[in-house]
Amino acid sequence: MSATLPLYYEDPDLYEFKATILELHEHASTGGCEIILDRTAFYPEGGGQPADRGTIGGLPVTQVSKDDGGIVHRVASPCQALPDGFAVGAEVACRADEAWRREYKQQHTGQHIISAALLEVAEAATVSVHQGAEYLTVEVERETISEAQLEAVERRANEIIEADLPVTTVWVTDADIESYPLRRKPKVTGSIRLVMVGQFDCVACGGVHVQRSGEVRLVHCIGVERIRGRVRTIWKTGDRALADYRLTCGLVRELVDVFSAPVPELSAKVRAKLNEHTELVRRLGLLERRLAEETATRLLQSVAHSESGVTHGTPVAPHAGVVTAVFENEAKGFLRQVGEGLAAESGVAACLLNRKEDSVEWVIAVSPDREFDFNALKPELFRIVAGKGGGKSPVWQGGGSEPDCAAALFSAFFTHMG
Repeated sequence: MSATLPLYYEDPDLYEFKATILELHEHASTGGCEIILDRTAFYPEGGGQPADRGTIGGLPVTQVSKDDGGIVHRVASPCQALPDGFAVGAEVACRADEAWRREYKQQHTGQHIISAALLEVAEAATVSVHQGAEYLTVEVERETISEAQLEAVERRANEIIEADLPVTTVWVTDADIESYPLRRKPKVTGSIRLVMVGQFDCVACGGVHVQRSGEVRLVHCIGVERIRGRVRTIWKTGDRALADYRLTCGLVRELVDVFSAPVPELSAKVRAKLNEHTELVRRLGLLERRLAEETATRLLQSVAHSESGVTHGTPVAPHAGVVTAVFENEAKGFLRQVGEGLAAESGVAACLLNRKEDSVEWVIAVSPDREFDFNALKPELFRIVAGKGGGKSPVWQGGGSEPDCAAALFSAFFTHMG
């Protein structure tokens, strides 16, 4: 594969350039065309940093990767469908996505600063990093790390950003690498690229970085999690950190208005409201259960005074102990509670509906001492309610999209029980 001159190392702020097409290849699995250029400012995926985005001759670049010393740019179009002007030897205009590059330069340089601060302040060596679409993670060789240590790490990292130190690179060999104050041993040998943030950090890295630490702008730790017996720290970095700060401030202002409390008292006010809400939910649950019990009792009393045993609907033939009832817009779970109360009595079979504007909930409850084959009724039941459901003795439940199905369903249920 032909070699490609990487312009992104020479000038990490280069976004527009022209290049000559050296090779065109069809990608076996995607069908897109792979383009090899004589020179490129597109950074290929690697070292934890995602590939650049942008266009080649106006076509969106879907992937950039290294392969056998060359840099491969992939576009979605098949090679035979490329526009006029795409041919070996032709010159094409290229543009890397500046906003995308800026974001990941901030992420990558910010990660170097964070890792160095973690080592300096908390003696926590970095073992892995991930530059995600929403946040950056740095996993360290520690089982625990305190909140005070994290605050100190964040403070130190932002001091380095504020100092606006130069971010420089140098290529070295195995022979002279020991003369540099490396944060960790390189994973490669031969010709090695070092990235240095002033005198604060020095590490082998093939990524693209800002030119001064001040361009990172801000780092902020937003969380910690345990993984594989180690600590993973989670960070907002660069413009992401500033956007997160604006979002958080806006949310706090809104909560201050909602709860009529100044910021220092906001947490206590929110917790008090949550406790109040929890108590109201508990009391409401008790009332709903009591209402369900009383409703079941009322329905059973109606059955006891009914000649056929049917409280609602039109029976095909009389049959004792069958209960049918329709409810309107009851809370979720109410119907089941009523059904459980009915099924707890001997010899009862109940079919209950809870109608809503454009849907229906159904419950069938049958006392264990009474024979009932749900699978035999299920096809007709599902057709009538235009829905589905399931369960096991003594209660089955489900939903449907046909709210006006009471008469048909009760008739079918009564026939099935008879």
